Amino acid sequence: GFTPLPSAMALGATWNPELTNRVGQIVGRELAAVGVNLLLGPALDVLVQPRTDAVGALGLHLFGGDPFWVAQMGRAYIAGVHTGAQGRVATVARHFPGAGDADRLPDQEVPTVQRSAQELQRITLPPFLAVTRNPSSILRDDGDPAATDALMSAHIRYSAYQGPGTGRNTPLSLSPELRNVLANEGFADWRAAGGLVVSNVLGAPAIRRHYDASLTDFPYRRVALEAFLAGHDILYLDRFSLDDRWESEKRNIKETIGFFQERYLRDPDFAAQVDAATRRILTLKLRLYGAHLAPTPQAETAAGTSAPDSRLLIPPEVVLVTTADLAPLRGEAQAEALAVVTQVARESFTILAPDPATVADAVAPQPSDRLLIITDSRLGRECDGCLAEATVGPDDLAMIINRLYGREGTGQLAPEQVASLTFADLAEWLATEAATPPATENDTATVVSPTPDTTGGEQDPADGPLLNKQEKTRQLIDDADWIIFAMLDVETAGAGSAVKQFLSKRGAQPANQRLVVLALHAPYYLDTTEISKLSAYYAVYGKTQPFLETAVRALFRSFTPTGAPPVSVAGTRFAVLSERLQPDPARPIDLLITKPDGTVIAGDPAQENIGLPAVELGAWLRIQAGPVLDRNGKPVRNGTPVELALVYEDDGSRDVEIATTLNGMAVREMAVSRSGTAHVTARAGDAVSNEVLTLSVQGPVAVAGAAAPTPAPSPPTPTPAPPAEAPLPQPAGDTASASPTPSPINLASLAVTLLVMLVALGLLLVVQLRILPRATLVNNLLWAVNCGLAAYILYALGWLPGGAWLQDSLRVWGGVPVVLIAMLLPLVWLQLRTSE
Repeated sequence: GFTPLPSAMALGATWNPELTNRVGQIVGRELAAVGVNLLLGPALDVLVQPRTDAVGALGLHLFGGDPFWVAQMGRAYIAGVHTGAQGRVATVARHFPGAGDADRLPDQEVPTVQRSAQELQRITLPPFLAVTRNPSSILRDDGDPAATDALMSAHIRYSAYQGPGTGRNTPLSLSPELRNVLANEGFADWRAAGGLVVSNVLGAPAIRRHYDASLTDFPYRRVALEAFLAGHDILYLDRFSLDDRWESEKRNIKETIGFFQERYLRDPDFAAQVDAATRRILTLKLRLYGAHLAPTPQAETAAGTSAPDSRLLIPPEVVLVTTADLAPLRGEAQAEALAVVTQVARESFTILAPDPATVADAVAPQPSDRLLIITDSRLGRECDGCLAEATVGPDDLAMIINRLYGREGTGQLAPEQVASLTFADLAEWLATEAATPPATENDTATVVSPTPDTTGGEQDPADGPLLNKQEKTRQLIDDADWIIFAMLDVETAGAGSAVKQFLSKRGAQPANQRLVVLALHAPYYLDTTEISKLSAYYAVYGKTQPFLETAVRALFRSFTPTGAPPVSVAGTRFAVLSERLQPDPARPIDLLITKPDGTVIAGDPAQENIGLPAVELGAWLRIQAGPVLDRNGKPVRNGTPVELALVYEDDGSRDVEIATTLNGMAVREMAVSRSGTAHVTARAGDAVSNEVLTLSVQGPVAVAGAAAPTPAPSPPTPTPAPPAEAPLPQPAGDTASASPTPSPINLASLAVTLLVMLVALGLLLVVQLRILPRATLVNNLLWAVNCGLAAYILYALGWLPGGAWLQDSLRVWGGVPVVLIAMLLPLVWLQLRTSE
């Protein structure tokens, strides 16, 4: 009755935190329904460089390759788990401090990450910091629902934290440096508030080999002790023996507990660490179940007073689940959960190649076409005693096609037009194809059944001549108008690489035959040359029924896919993820100008602008730019800089402010510092505003007899400014109606600034007279005077960023901080140069 959950990469491909939160709610609701209170997830590793080997298969379980988006999805997922479980399921974010760069599987050996400390802070740590800013909502009533309750460490060595290798290659999870990382990298407050640290599997083959490369000895007590001393609160004792037999593991676990008991009694420091870990564990457990205090009487103390003892109790009825608790796995709740997963499947589905923007409409299967589906149908077991089952049924896609587009559906295809094979069939045929002579025109054709015999048996004589298995496979391939590969990952030692072999050995396929690959797993296993041989390459990110059905609907062009991979995919338009996340120049930025109180001035498409909007000199404008979209059509990352500019037509001057995006929107308040005609523009990277909004700024009246200024050419903008008449000059002497605001740049401002400079020079002279040679002192003072005067000139001309705000706020005193800062900067530089 559990919901078939989407992969983390599928969630990442939606770029939709709200949808990710809803999936997290399903997870929390269903785990709580069956009494599970600890989820070992989600993984917050950042997959910077996808791999096509066996390690690359881990990528499907990650949200993507961008730290910001991994953090966003991780927070949304954790918040969903907490909400769905109503605070009854704790999360364990893994694999701290980041395993996205691992080049080994845990079944092989301990990998080493060579990134610098700065790279780790920039790439691998941000997702973990994002979920540990505050205590979780389980640990604190006022906590953050998107904060995790625990972290799980990674069995990886980090040279930035542990220094150069010493030959032993100890992972951080077994090293005292783990405590230092938690204390020094921003996790101390979260830890102090009760955040737990959980070890990874302590019986992993990589850990066994770390202690004994020959795998003849497994020092399980030492492994547990070093993991605990490294700073873990909970030790994950899985696979805790060399032979992987439960009897051996149970014996080793009991002996390890006894070893800890003995050390607890004789080592006070060890006992204190055990007590601290136990206190954190019990605190979380009590918060999960809302346990209450049950006072019990205690014996009289030596002083003769009664000392009540408070014992913490968690009633069994609070913990145990009943049949009534299983409602989230049935009925409407299950139908709603499946609808969410179906939405994930649709929003994540991606056209990797060809680029829809550069080719004509893709062709869907036609009523007369024959389809051959070749599925990576492997056998797998959920547990040692479970029956082997196919990861994807060999006929699953064919049945969906027949249901949707066959006689049961639109009637577009007949059942005999759809046939199925497995990757194992294809690999076997490829192995014998070179030794099989090509068919001649004297060979007799056959009629192929909709589900061909893949056991090597013979057809019924009434259906045609007897054919062996390889001949049937060859005929299915030759007769197909569409060959559709449903591909998982690439197993070099198995049938998983059959697609690569086929594309390499097959050569040029018939002109009317279309090759399509459905990547049911991660989308980066084919290279550029292989992708170029395909008619279409689709990323599905899942192999459950909702994802397979979505793939079939997309193949038949029943909807327009909008997903984009959250990682780099070589050979496609998504080759470099960082470029895809930049603002898209093809998607203009909308502008909206309002007053601080929200009154719209310009940019509202619902308003009909008659004439040029007018504002007063010195007025504050609230400028909103957005949404700013990236090349995937999604809102850019939070914090993306957006340049907002007021360009004055009369003199070509500009007031520029930098705003950063939040959910794709950038907002900044700016003061109008010039009169005349002003143009408002926005730029984010290569993306610019879709239009230039023009305002008429009502400024001071003109002076009688003054020459009219020559209009400057319109500033270079992506779209020409709309024509507008310049405001008429006011008649000389008619100042009552204009009520101009006097400019703060005048003789008074200059006098105040010069006076401050003289005072500053006097102070500098007193301070440095006795410690510097006269020549050096004169040199320093001249530098200070020159820089101070230069800064005032830039400020007066309006070329200094923020100058308009200072003029509006401080009036004649606005130049004082500008000059003082400008005088001090060269002195600091000269002092540093002298020290060097």
